[in-house]
Amino acid sequence: MILSTCEKWCAGNTARRGALGHNGVVPTVLRPDMPPDVADAVSVLGYAARVAILGYLHEHGPATRGQLTAALGLGAKNTQFHLTALVELGALARDPALEDARRGQSVTYALVPARVAELHAALGKHIGAL
Repeated sequence: MILSTCEKWCAGNTARRGALGHNGVVPTVLRPDMPPDVADAVSVLGYAARVAILGYLHEHGPATRGQLTAALGLGAKNTQFHLTALVELGALARDPALEDARRGQSVTYALVPARVAELHAALGKHIGAL
């Protein structure tokens, strides 16, 4: 069996597997003493794709995943990955909500300005910029 470089690096080391951050959230091994609101801010603002999504929605208003994918040049799966994380962190709202959605129904994403401002302020305060 041939293992990829990542698999070799991670083999037998649970702590390193967690350091990869494949769940879209900053891994805890990289934020040992970070307050929860600051960790959320880093998770929202620490990815160029997420910042691009937030900027697009700020400038153009609510959009579907397809509109965001086309406008930002991201792959559909990559876009969905970041949208899901942004919704979970409260920076975006989806319509309809996940529990109300039907299969095949178009979903629109909108910025939650108050939450984004809250995260921005928490990060600024933490690093001494505000």
